[in-house]
Amino acid sequence: MACANAAAVDEITSADVGSVCFAVDDQTVAKTDGSSTRSPAGIVDVVDLNGNIWVRFEDTPTSAS
Repeated sequence: MACANAAAVDEITSADVGSVCFAVDDQTVAKTDGSSTRSPAGIVDVVDLNGNIWVRFEDTPTSAS
């Protein structure tokens, strides 16, 4: 599923592919958990040319394995 990218320090880049991302709202994901205020959303699968973040959802998104 394609999600919007957070901004500033929470912006996800291609370097974050394979890492856990966190839900900001129902359409946006971020690089960090916002000081433990955000739930894991899934694993960053692709950062496309439009800046969308494609997320691989899993039962327990704690690692890319």
